[in-house]
Amino acid sequence: DGSIVAGGGGGNKKTERSLNYATSTRHHPGSTAKPIMDYGPAIEYLNWSTGQTIIDDDYTYTGGGQIKNFDNQHKGVMTIKNALAQSRNIPALQAFQAVSQSQIKTFVTNLGITPEYENGFINEAHSIGGFNGTNPLEMAAAYATFARGGIYIEPYSFTSAEFLDTGEVYTVTPEKRTVMSEATAYMINIILRNAVTNNYVSAGSKSGTDIASKTGTSTIDSKYIKSLGIKGDVIGDSWQMVYSPDYTIGLWIGYKETTKETYLLNSDAGKIKKPMVRQLIKDIFEPNSR
Repeated sequence: DGSIVAGGGGGNKKTERSLNYATSTRHHPGSTAKPIMDYGPAIEYLNWSTGQTIIDDDYTYTGGGQIKNFDNQHKGVMTIKNALAQSRNIPALQAFQAVSQSQIKTFVTNLGITPEYENGFINEAHSIGGFNGTNPLEMAAAYATFARGGIYIEPYSFTSAEFLDTGEVYTVTPEKRTVMSEATAYMINIILRNAVTNNYVSAGSKSGTDIASKTGTSTIDSKYIKSLGIKGDVIGDSWQMVYSPDYTIGLWIGYKETTKETYLLNSDAGKIKKPMVRQLIKDIFEPNSR
């Protein structure tokens, strides 16, 4: 219904009103941007279906520069159902390029996400989440739009407030806006549910409830990592979006900035993220709900 049920502002909090990582910071969303920036618009405006084929092969950005998949491999002809579920970067860029800039802008901003502009254009790095960023609250609201069939509701944290000096009561009336077709939302739901049921994404389970999920990881320039003297698979941000017909969870793991003392390893992010997601699903998601 758009209400914020709970929010975690960060770990090891010892002071009041400190930086809230759930609402007040911006981070690259990585591959969690793909349903929003790439496949959602392509389904909505180009009438793509889950069976639309796309080619996962050597590919470059329009302005040059190679784009690679996370495994540095190619899988050839794929359906977008498999390309998104398996989070292939090259098909994502192709989907982004197939849609007009104005259509991407409309789709993305209607979901509460603010893109970056470079000389009046949305940079193609957006296709894999490489932009100024977003936060867990914004992303949860965007993904909840898929869950409720294409209707966006701006998140709200209270339902009414009474002014003690006048007795006036201000009531929150959530605005519901249809921002995509029900068919578009349905197909994204099918794909992200498929990602879970086929174990492309680890998200646990809840009896009788459909669970859909998408993960995302942002990278850090290797030269910068080397300059810090850090070893290992260092990443910038680790995300997981999980939703059922009732609730959406937006989980981000990372640091305000990467330093020699504060950095995130991909392996450590997985160890944190997996049990957190499973516990949240166990405690929050409603059973026997579709």
